Amino acid sequence: TSKIRHLICRHQNSRLALLRMFLSISRELGEETEKRVRKSRAKKNWTLRNLLLRLHARSCQVTAEIITLVENGYADGAMARWRTLHEICVVATVISDSGEDLAERYVDHEIIESKRALDEYMICHKLLGYKPISKRETAHVNQAYDAAIEKYGKDFGAPYGWASAHLKKKRPAFRDLEWRADQS
Repeated sequence: TSKIRHLICRHQNSRLALLRMFLSISRELGEETEKRVRKSRAKKNWTLRNLLLRLHARSCQVTAEIITLVENGYADGAMARWRTLHEICVVATVISDSGEDLAERYVDHEIIESKRALDEYMICHKLLGYKPISKRETAHVNQAYDAAIEKYGKDFGAPYGWASAHLKKKRPAFRDLEWRADQS
């Protein structure tokens, strides 16, 4: 049995080595692309290019977390991060295929998530022994949220609402994004 364990460990280590190498290559390509994007004076698809760079950097970070978790024996944690990596890839694929408008919607949807987090925090901050968010900050978030809903419509306020018009669904789910990514 010790020979079997040794072979399994060697096999896992070789796969992790390949994943580490892939991560290094991805980071290098990301750095080169980021330098070219920053030097470029092109205004066309600026939001799309910058968003895809952000998603690429996030995917590299999550991949490093997966490697760390696997190396330290946390398979369940690694699987959870792998799911996060899958989600990032699906979102990046859908946005990349759809262009600047959807990238802008995705970026603008951050205020929807901020409003949702603010509302949840305000419900439980006392129980946790924290101070409430300032009235000024709350007003700022609420105003930005209202402006986004006014600009994009009520469906924009749903989870994945940034993709609602693109997918022609009032309340898109992640599986809808997966389906669209598979169509690419």
